[in-house]
Amino acid sequence: MKAAFEVFVEKGYAAATTLDIVRRAKISKRTLYEIFDSKQAILAALVRYGSQRMQAPPDLPVPNSRAEFIATLESFGRTFLAEFLHPDRMAMYRLAIAGRGEGAVARELTASGQVPVTQSLVRYFDQAAARGLFPRDQMASLIHVFFSVLIGFSPLQLLLGNEPPMNAATIDARATLAASTLRRLLPAE
Repeated sequence: MKAAFEVFVEKGYAAATTLDIVRRAKISKRTLYEIFDSKQAILAALVRYGSQRMQAPPDLPVPNSRAEFIATLESFGRTFLAEFLHPDRMAMYRLAIAGRGEGAVARELTASGQVPVTQSLVRYFDQAAARGLFPRDQMASLIHVFFSVLIGFSPLQLLLGNEPPMNAATIDARATLAASTLRRLLPAE
């Protein structure tokens, strides 16, 4: 997987070949094809691995209070942001933006990345709304605000090379800000 990632970043998805990958990984083509049936399958596995690390765990307890809800979102925010802004993930986004691979990278990032992460968070917010922590009709707006504050302009700045990667303290501060902003937006109990 590491070899495939490096080859995709160096050559672009379309120009990368399975031969390049097996040479870099120092394995046989046969071994590669025992694990993956195509270059697209390798890409999908890379993207799925990254997206799984950004998702809220499926076994999150249903929040019983606003404090519990906000604390869980803050924790999720830290994990999500660290993975989302990771230099390896930024490299995958650059591949998608460059359009290398005729949209294969972008499609995979959407299908295996954005969609499951969004579904994971929507499920958690839905559970909170079902517990009466906020009105269900506010859910979409609250999710939008949470992600807007959490992410901000950082991905664009990182992609353009205008700012260095966030360190752990900056990620913690941004997750805290996103959670506290959301807490202030919740209607009075």
